Amino acid sequence: MSGDEPWPPSAESFLPLLGLSEAAVVVADVAAALCPGRAPEEARVLVVRTAWLIADRRLGVLVRSADRVIQVAVAREDGRFAPFARVHWADLPRDLEAVAAVVEPLCRSAERLHALAGFPRL
Repeated sequence: MSGDEPWPPSAESFLPLLGLSEAAVVVADVAAALCPGRAPEEARVLVVRTAWLIADRRLGVLVRSADRVIQVAVAREDGRFAPFARVHWADLPRDLEAVAAVVEPLCRSAERLHALAGFPRL
């Protein structure tokens, strides 16, 4: 990267590098994806802090850019998500492929946790 590109990167540029299924999408309505089952204030804060969200409901994986971190989570059967890994953007190189090389294995781990929990693939 030349340093001229926006950082953190957009979800659209990041998505193809994560090795997710063809069902993975950049979520347009973050509130609808993140708010079910949450108290109103918790939901509001979660949405406000989310820059973008990638969801692969088939594999049970969510990737969220929020504040200064990128977070990987497991989708639960009840529609909520269980975050299990996060990395500060400042601790990562300003190189999209290098970041994807860190986050992609975390996505595989989230997929495996989802399968171990016995959640159905959607």
